[in-house]
Amino acid sequence: MTTQCVTLFEQLKSKGAYKFLTFKIDPSGAKVVPDQCGPANSSFSDFTDALPESDCRYAVYDCEYVNADGCQFKKLIFVLWSPDNSQIKAKMMYASTKDFLKGLFPGIAIEQQATDISEVDAEEMRLKIQATLTRK
Repeated sequence: MTTQCVTLFEQLKSKGAYKFLTFKIDPSGAKVVPDQCGPANSSFSDFTDALPESDCRYAVYDCEYVNADGCQFKKLIFVLWSPDNSQIKAKMMYASTKDFLKGLFPGIAIEQQATDISEVDAEEMRLKIQATLTRK
């Protein structure tokens, strides 16, 4: 794990510098490195477009939610992207290091595991955020 990953996460979390980040395991399999950084004005489709069709990734998405009272919340969602058509070895490596990486990112509210792009759904993420709030 590079310190650059933690630094980018802190910039997303504290400064709002990014809307999303993706991370990958380097070719040696020895460490996690940054992959893509979505600018703060990125859309949800920019985020889903950043997830490769046949390779695994870790992602953090800064999701905004407005409740029935008009209060705005921002929650960080950690996504383990492991498409069905990715290599078995990659799936195993990503699954086995997920908890370690997630532990380096304090403030993650929700975890989403996805094997298909339909499982990375903006409305589903908002519903998961809503379930974590006391004021719905």
